[in-house]
Amino acid sequence: MIAVLLLDDDHGLSELCRAFLESCGDIRVQTAATVKEALDAIASASYDAIISDYHLPDGDGLDLLRRLRETEKRVPFIMFTGTRREDVVAEAYALGADLSLQKGYDLEAQCAEIGHLLRNMVKGREVEEELFMARLQVRLVSASNVTCWYLDDATGLFRFDGNFSDFFGSEASGEDGRSLSKEEYVRRFVHPDDATMVREWIGSGGARLLGPGEFLQTEHRFVRGDGEVRYLLVRVAYFSGGDGRKARVYGLNQDITDLVRSLEQVKKAGAAPRPGDGGPRIGLCFLDGGPERPQSFRVSGMEV
Repeated sequence: MIAVLLLDDDHGLSELCRAFLESCGDIRVQTAATVKEALDAIASASYDAIISDYHLPDGDGLDLLRRLRETEKRVPFIMFTGTRREDVVAEAYALGADLSLQKGYDLEAQCAEIGHLLRNMVKGREVEEELFMARLQVRLVSASNVTCWYLDDATGLFRFDGNFSDFFGSEASGEDGRSLSKEEYVRRFVHPDDATMVREWIGSGGARLLGPGEFLQTEHRFVRGDGEVRYLLVRVAYFSGGDGRKARVYGLNQDITDLVRSLEQVKKAGAAPRPGDGGPRIGLCFLDGGPERPQSFRVSGMEV
């Protein structure tokens, strides 16, 4: 089901558009009449696309589009308006609108066309995300013991690639079978002894301070669906879509159990450790933001 937010202060026209779009069968429409109502709706729900008029009681459609792009919302945006001003259309595209359409007399036919466009936009975004994560996996590591993910800023969900089931030995919840909330991820897959550290790391928001080419890295134990305890290396970074849109948080999980166990065997065999080598370690590293320490590092609760 495609979730759409429709913004128009003409209630009658808005209801007609909703009826025509929902008659497609696979589209669900939520309406709003002001920029504020739209922003409130976006803050409380996830939408696959937004359709907006230009003239609104508390601003215009460009105000909403500008706010969306400033907060890294990459949801497809259609400007559907009666205005003929070319400067409005040009600015809409400059701000990142996907399409600008002028309202006509045959509203039902236009809504049918919009429905077709929405399906293509949503499908295109899904393909784009899958391709990006596939390229990311090849770029960072070529191995079968990895799974990639990104943090959906609209829903707050971790969305994993197709390796999720094999990697964790379990299906995730969600419509696509590979979506997890932050708390569900910790509850279902993080080892209980590491759960507090992982929650602290996730909640720190440290990844927002990363610059281009930088990443955060952490290790923790995880529990597969079959109950086996294994070791996980997590790398988190910002990557840009390359089209002017702001970066999104992406991550790669790698199973390092074989490496950890090999180090344990070396230690048991009596090999002298090198300076600073205490064997396998589980720890967390994140950037601790704040007005007094905007970029101090913390490792397992210790500042360095």
